[in-house]
Amino acid sequence: MPSNSIEESFAAAAAAFQRDQLLPLAAQLRATGRAVFASGPDETVESYFTPAERPTFGAEDFMLGDIETPAGLVAALLAHWRAGKRSELETLASGLRELIEQSAPLAETQDDSLSPYLYVMY
Repeated sequence: MPSNSIEESFAAAAAAFQRDQLLPLAAQLRATGRAVFASGPDETVESYFTPAERPTFGAEDFMLGDIETPAGLVAALLAHWRAGKRSELETLASGLRELIEQSAPLAETQDDSLSPYLYVMY
C-alpha cells in the first residue's frame, strides 16, 4: 500500500496506464485472436517446446543498452518488441515513458548500484 503522496500519485498513474492502455490493447488483441499471454492450455498443441535457434548465448545477448534514462528504456523496449514482431505493443511507448518519468522520485530511495528502473524486492 502506498505510504506517501509520491507513491500514491505513482500508483494512481500506474493504475490509469493499466486501465486506459494495457487493458484496451489486450482486449483488442484478444478480439483479433492474438493474446499477449495464453489464458489456458491450447488443446491443439502437442508440445510447447521449440528448439532454440542458437544453443548458447553470450553476455552481450543479455545487455539492453541504455536503460538508465526513461527514453533509453523505452527505446530498448521498442527494439525488443520490433525484433519479436510485436509491433502492436509500440502504442504503449509514450504512456510507458510518462510512467517511468513519474517514477523518478521513487528511485531516490534506492541503492545507486542498480538502475532506478529495476524493482528492488528486498
